[in-house]
Amino acid sequence: MTNEEIVMKIAELVILLLEQNKPAESKAASDKVEMLTIGEAVREFPGLTKSTLRQLTAQKKIRFFRAGEGNNGKILINKASLIAYLNGETEEDNNGISKKKK
Repeated sequence: MTNEEIVMKIAELVILLLEQNKPAESKAASDKVEMLTIGEAVREFPGLTKSTLRQLTAQKKIRFFRAGEGNNGKILINKASLIAYLNGETEEDNNGISKKKK
């Protein structure tokens, strides 16, 4: 086996190892939760209004968190949940599993 063949085999093995590690990296990135304020969501998703987003949270159609006490707390919307809703999925299951609308 020549030096060139050895280098090629090593390169193939390195590429194979890198490909095997990609699913773990993408899984860690998908575990990240991104929250948006209503203003940020309106800017990121043109066509949505603040009123519509408030209605969606009041109807519990998207996941959200209220930071602060009472009605004066800031609403933080789960970005993945909003995207799922806009793609036609609903938050019907209490375990947070999205289901397709019929």
